Amino acid sequence: ALIIVLPRDPVEITAPVEFLLPFLMLATFIALRLFGKGTEAAPDTLINLGPIQPLEILKLVFVLYLALYFGKRASKLRFQRDRILGLDFPRKKILIPAVLILVLLFGAFVMVKDLGATLILSVLFLAMFYIVTRAGGWVLLALAIDVGAGRFTARAASGDSAA
Repeated sequence: ALIIVLPRDPVEITAPVEFLLPFLMLATFIALRLFGKGTEAAPDTLINLGPIQPLEILKLVFVLYLALYFGKRASKLRFQRDRILGLDFPRKKILIPAVLILVLLFGAFVMVKDLGATLILSVLFLAMFYIVTRAGGWVLLALAIDVGAGRFTARAASGDSAA
């Protein structure tokens, strides 16, 4: 409702801070890793900074960043493709930053031990990237990254090196 009554376009309002959003997200993860506390139900998670849970705000910031990032680059993402094994992929110079963002997101949430948010935001990222690119190869690559990262996380959490 707030967006509807704004006198200016939300993209116009938020565009000047787009470059700051990744640094804000990184600073939040570092602060949680250094100073975060768990909850009574999950004392090993690092999601509280004092009386607040900044990850809830961070989720919104991440969605805003994705919207700004993909919105500015939609035409390049949609039409600049490579075909590999019959599947469409965004070109490497576009695909590699996207893969890095996905891996870094997964790693940051693993660092604070909040795997629920990892699953939700990685699926959101995958869906938004697919909607913008319509590249089926990206879906397979991102799912492979999610499965691989999930297996690595499960292995690391259980302390099992043979899984």
